[in-house]
Amino acid sequence: MKKQMLFAVALLPAAVVLAQPATNAPAEEIVVRASRAGKAAAEMPENVSIITAQDIQKSGAANVVDVMKNIGGVEFRSFSGNSAQAEVALRGFGENSFGRVLVLLNGQRLNRPDMASINWLQIPLANVERIEVLRGGQSALYGDNANAGVINIVTRQGTTQPVTSISADVASYGTVNARASTQGNAGGLGYAANVERDETAGYRDHSAYRAWGAGGSLDWEQKDRVSATLGAAYNVIDFELPGYLTKAQMDANPRQSLTTNDDARTAALALNLNLKTATTANGHLELAGTYGRQEAQDNLASWMSWDDVTINSFGLLPKWVSEFDLGGHHNTFLLGVDMGFDRLTVKRFGDAARSIETLNGAVEKRVIGVYLRDEIEVVDKLTVGVGARSEQARISADISPAMGGNFDDGKTHHANVADVSLLYQLDPRSKLFARAGMVYRYPFVDEQISYYGFGTDAFNANLDPEYGANYEVGTELALATNLTASITGFLLNMRDEIAYNAVTLKNENLDATRHAGIETALAYQPCHACKLNASYTFTQARFTGGANDGNDIPLVPHHHVTAGGEVQLPWDLAAAAQVNWVARQYIGGDYTNIGPELAAYATLDFLLRYTPVCLPGLQVFGGVDNVTDENYASVAYRGFLTDGYYPSPGRTWKAGASYKF
Repeated sequence: MKKQMLFAVALLPAAVVLAQPATNAPAEEIVVRASRAGKAAAEMPENVSIITAQDIQKSGAANVVDVMKNIGGVEFRSFSGNSAQAEVALRGFGENSFGRVLVLLNGQRLNRPDMASINWLQIPLANVERIEVLRGGQSALYGDNANAGVINIVTRQGTTQPVTSISADVASYGTVNARASTQGNAGGLGYAANVERDETAGYRDHSAYRAWGAGGSLDWEQKDRVSATLGAAYNVIDFELPGYLTKAQMDANPRQSLTTNDDARTAALALNLNLKTATTANGHLELAGTYGRQEAQDNLASWMSWDDVTINSFGLLPKWVSEFDLGGHHNTFLLGVDMGFDRLTVKRFGDAARSIETLNGAVEKRVIGVYLRDEIEVVDKLTVGVGARSEQARISADISPAMGGNFDDGKTHHANVADVSLLYQLDPRSKLFARAGMVYRYPFVDEQISYYGFGTDAFNANLDPEYGANYEVGTELALATNLTASITGFLLNMRDEIAYNAVTLKNENLDATRHAGIETALAYQPCHACKLNASYTFTQARFTGGANDGNDIPLVPHHHVTAGGEVQLPWDLAAAAQVNWVARQYIGGDYTNIGPELAAYATLDFLLRYTPVCLPGLQVFGGVDNVTDENYASVAYRGFLTDGYYPSPGRTWKAGASYKF
């Protein structure tokens, strides 16, 4: 414990040397909902990134993954070459990294209880108001899945004046996207609605997808009493799975596919109701209720596997937030309860016609947790925060394989964690912070339970949750009116990380691991017509015990660099460019570090944007992603006979237009 704290303290002198308060006026504050207590980013003791609706509009992005892929320290890996079920990674986690990043939609969990990544296309981009990224462990605040950070996607709500926008984009490989959204207020009832259609033939053979979605919200407020928001979203996506290639096959033709019959379909419904009482001298009460339903149909002919999965999820999230003076010191207190229930039903078949049933089962996950956080300003500008959570999770299953071996079993997990933080606000845009706390992740239900229908299914009662100790220290500084910089050092010691053992044919707890690194970012605007930004993340993730002691964790690059800029040109034009470089890394499953590495890669994206002054609300853009046509894969895995690589898209041309009125 002492060594970890020394690591955090050692970085403080460098931060203090840089800490020269800026004299510029504060920027417009955005309340970060992921804070759960209505804090601005500058008031939070962590590394926070916010992407606004304006940022999204300027980016020319087609989906949420395209928007986030250039955020420093945030990585995405795709098995299909597109954004459908792309895996997100933070803070040096490799395989199944998405299970260590909690993703929320207006506070509602999107993480599935099983080992399937999030369907990012279920979030229509036209409905996104902003994206909040909290780096670092947040288990005391959120519980399961928040080992490495939290991503909260906030959707649009009603506006005082009606606003409508429409857009259409086209790109290489038969990609077409169309969106429409509207916001306003009718008789005191705020409303927002959107619809989106997205399809592509895909960069690789057999990698097409077709998606459509719609959503909306109603919000109402009775002054001095209560406010309410009702939100809904629905999405359907059909996508093909091109499978892996060998390294030689990828080098010869990265667009080919060796599978022609693997595909999937998902339909997702999300409903949420939020009630909030008016703030009094004692505080306010918030109550959120959520319901989600996901229906997935997987057709994996190459694996002789066909299955239907339905997930029903319920959540009830009451919390109390109060701000008051305690002995002359400003104090913010948060107390809440998180109750969640997931029921997953699965049917597996031995043929495409679904006439030969190999398994029929139901899996349930019940979670109830109590959490609190208190932040007190002990002296001017210095705030001390303390948080804690006590939680219980029950995972149970009733599985009936056709080949025998029926079982009905369960296991209860308990988690008790705490964290502490220090925050010193130099000015409204600058801060120093330090945090220490514990993190955890429960097993995915299909890590805890084998239900593949091969006659070897069983309840894995010996599998324990992942636990870790998280330490970080950092600073965000407004060095001048036009210059901001940040640096964060982190150390995360984990035990019992979960991974699949190809020898024992089951999921097991790994030896101890250590995730350490530094995140840096710089934003500079030398003149009104020019903006520059850059980020560098160094990560060292290694085993610290067992047979692989000292080896790197697979699928974790040591270095990740992003750099970009935008310049205003004559005739209402603007040009933007973005570079993304990811260092080499060991491929998935190579715990011994003896196999070939996944090569480093760099991409360059360019965009030209036209926003005519004479016609406000109109934007036209054209650009190209991966200008150099880099042949690379963002992910690869070791196999029994050969290593499997999943190529990413080559050069992609795109163009589009949007109009807001």
